[in-house]
Amino acid sequence: MEKVTQYIKTGNLLYCKNCGNTIASQQGYCLGCGSDALVTKEEFDSLSKTTSSASLIKLSKEEEISILKKEVEIAKLKKELNDIQNDNTTCSRTTYRLLAFFLGGLGIHEFYRGSTVSGILFLSCCWTGIPSLAAIVQIFTETKDGKGRLMS
Repeated sequence: MEKVTQYIKTGNLLYCKNCGNTIASQQGYCLGCGSDALVTKEEFDSLSKTTSSASLIKLSKEEEISILKKEVEIAKLKKELNDIQNDNTTCSRTTYRLLAFFLGGLGIHEFYRGSTVSGILFLSCCWTGIPSLAAIVQIFTETKDGKGRLMS
């Protein structure tokens, strides 16, 4: 009780060691959980660092379920963000074939497919006419993009 009175007089607050509620009255116990285990802000902060928050805060079943639902939602959003960052889209086979037919000699279809090295090779040899012949063959043979996924 002396500890509570001392801290109230100096304007400092006490915290419940069990549930973390702020104690601003001279009652000497927590109104939230009824505990008389009161600590200063510094003591509470050091407890928070060394102990899990689950042991400091008592949650109802509904609150626990709500937290679990939010964690599942966060996990889904993280997966969706990861998919967006990995860019899981494939290129169109029709667009690839049209690019190979009209711009195959320059290797534009290879850049579209995601094969940058092949595209550079086609572009660097375009003056020979060989890339144009290779592009005609690729119109009928290529089925996968640069990452090995089937073109749609």
